[in-house]
Amino acid sequence: MDWPFGDLRPFSYGLIYADPPWRQEMYSEETGTRKAPQAHYACMPLDEIKALPVGHLAAPDCYIVMWSLWNFVAPGYATNTLQAWGFAPKSGGSWHKVTKHGKAAMGTGYGFRGCCEPFLTGSIGKPKVHSRGERNGFTTDVDADFELNALLAQAREHSRKPEEMREALERMFPDVRKVELFSRRPACDRWDVWGNETAKFQDTTA
Repeated sequence: MDWPFGDLRPFSYGLIYADPPWRQEMYSEETGTRKAPQAHYACMPLDEIKALPVGHLAAPDCYIVMWSLWNFVAPGYATNTLQAWGFAPKSGGSWHKVTKHGKAAMGTGYGFRGCCEPFLTGSIGKPKVHSRGERNGFTTDVDADFELNALLAQAREHSRKPEEMREALERMFPDVRKVELFSRRPACDRWDVWGNETAKFQDTTA
């Protein structure tokens, strides 16, 4: 088997954090592509994403968090990807996006306008979760009662994920090797990274 992950160590990561470059099918190539992920970065067909040997990065006990899109979650494509990688799907959540002005960020959608982004979780073996206080919703409402919501997470550059997710994962899995796949920022002392744009976002602040 060809190893696509460069210097990443096989069978050594207790946490895998992935943001696959899902390729969207367009109803209209003329208007749809301008707002699709492939207008911003190189995307991959679903079969190529599923064929990556992500499970060969996993330690015997490994937890995975994978970002997706609702139109990949609804028909089961995202769940099938976790299974193809060797993970048992477990749960998920969503990031409800807020603008810098505190308003709900609105995107395109299929019927409903998109203002949140889903993620799925899965596991190999029995990873130990250290922090049981993390929640699976990231709110858009900056005026909401903080006790009723998980985290405030502002939408920034296209495809850039909330720093609060990484912080939650570090609390949940403080003592394991961690890797971010399809990362768009450099490695740091707590994380290895892999992707073709790992220098895209240089700062790591929220």
